[in-house]
Amino acid sequence: MSLRWRIYYRDGGTFSDMEGPPSAAPGRGVLCIAQADEVCGRLVVRDYYAYLFEGDQWIGVQRDGLESRLFDFPGSIVRAVHGAMASEREYDDAINRALSDPDLPPKSARRLHEIGVS
Repeated sequence: MSLRWRIYYRDGGTFSDMEGPPSAAPGRGVLCIAQADEVCGRLVVRDYYAYLFEGDQWIGVQRDGLESRLFDFPGSIVRAVHGAMASEREYDDAINRALSDPDLPPKSARRLHEIGVS
């Protein structure tokens, strides 16, 4: 079984689907989430207020998006984790680790909303 997703935390820690289900992921301090993606190989979800596990993937939402999901789509969220503020160094480190993680497929393309992401 290959890794499907990994969460990168402000304190340098990580949590992946190999360690447990989304419901077991620590809920605070998230800087980004890298996940296998059929379109672009690897998708790094970042810069959001919260991250929600729905269906079989993580999505990022701002505060109003979180409220919309909670009230308009009850039961759709398996797990919600909270994004964190970080120093530029902490943030860059997490993004670089997510982009170079050897346990996830290589990035093969870029989705439209990823403009500026290498």
